[in-house]
Amino acid sequence: MKKLFLSFSLPVFILFFSPQVSKTQNSTTDFLQFGTDNAGRLSSLYLGPLGRSLGNNMNNGWYNTAQAHSLGRFDFRIGIPVTIVSEPARMFRFVESDFEGMSLVNPSEDMAPSVFGNNESGPLVSFAGEEFALPPGTGINFFPVLPPSLQLNLGVSFDTELMFRYLPDINVSDFSTRMIGFGIKHGIKQHIPGISLLPFDLSVILAYSRFYADYGLDYNPGNNPQIDTDEQKMEINATAFNANLIISKKLSVITFFGGFRYMTSNTGILMAGTYPVAANGGSTGEILTNPVNINMNGGHVGLNGGFRLKLGLLSMFADATLARYSSVNLGVSLGFHN
Repeated sequence: MKKLFLSFSLPVFILFFSPQVSKTQNSTTDFLQFGTDNAGRLSSLYLGPLGRSLGNNMNNGWYNTAQAHSLGRFDFRIGIPVTIVSEPARMFRFVESDFEGMSLVNPSEDMAPSVFGNNESGPLVSFAGEEFALPPGTGINFFPVLPPSLQLNLGVSFDTELMFRYLPDINVSDFSTRMIGFGIKHGIKQHIPGISLLPFDLSVILAYSRFYADYGLDYNPGNNPQIDTDEQKMEINATAFNANLIISKKLSVITFFGGFRYMTSNTGILMAGTYPVAANGGSTGEILTNPVNINMNGGHVGLNGGFRLKLGLLSMFADATLARYSSVNLGVSLGFHN
C-alpha cells in the first residue's frame, strides 16, 4: 500500500513542490548577508504566503457530504487540495523603517515579489555600501500540499463519523515529510426539532492536523572549516484546525454539498544549524546559529461547495472554497459509502 501510494504522490511532489523548496532555500540563505534580524524579517515577508497556503490546504478536503457513515461503513480517500494565491499575496511592501541598515536604492520601487510572485528580481536595496536585488518569486501562484495524504472515514454510532488523515514518512534525497490528522463529523438534524424528516443532511465537522517537513541545506560560500553543512536544514512545522457547518443533498448517484468554514493555522519555519555571514553582511568569520526562526499565523472564514459522484464502491469528488486564500480540491475514494 505504501509503495502504491508513493508511486502516485511522488511524481506530483517533484513537479510542483520542488521549485518552491529550492526557491525557499536559496532566498533564505541569501538573506543571511543582511544579518539575523533583517534575514528573519525578510523571510517572514517572502515566505508568509507559503506558510498560510500550507495551513489552508491542510484544512481542505476533509468531507464530500454532510451525511455521516452509518455504523461500520467506511471509505479510504486521497485528495489533492490546491490553494490559489491571490494577487496581493504575491507581493510585499519593503518598508525601510522595519530593517536595520537597509534602504531602497529607488524609494518609489518598494514592492517585491513573495515566493509566489513573478520570476523577476525585486527592487534594489543598499546595505553595507553595496547594492543587492531582492530575490524573484517562483512564478507559480498556486500551492498543493504534496504528496497527497491518505484519509480513512469510519462510521460509528449516533450519526457520527470519525476521520483519520495520514501521510507516511517520505524521504526523497535530502527532503523528508510526514503528516497526521483527525476529525469528527456529527449529524445535527436529530437535535433540531421539526427538521429530522426533511430530505437533506446537516452536519458539524471539526478537524485538526499536524505537518512536518525538513530538507538539507548546503551553505558555506567561503568553505569555512567551522561550518558543518551536514547539520544545516530547513524545518517546517504546521498545525491547522477547521470547523464547518455543512448541508448536502443526494440525488441518485450525485451528492451536492456546501456550507461555511472557519479555519486557523500556524506554520513555523526554522533554519537550523550554523551559517557563515557573507563578507558584506558582517565581520569576517562571523557565524550565525539558527538564524531564521519565524511563525506565520492565519485565520479566516470561507464558503465551500462541491459534489460527489458515486459509482459503486468508487467515488470521485470536487469542491471549491471561497476565502482569503481560496482553494480547490479533487479526490477519489473507495469503500462502503452510505
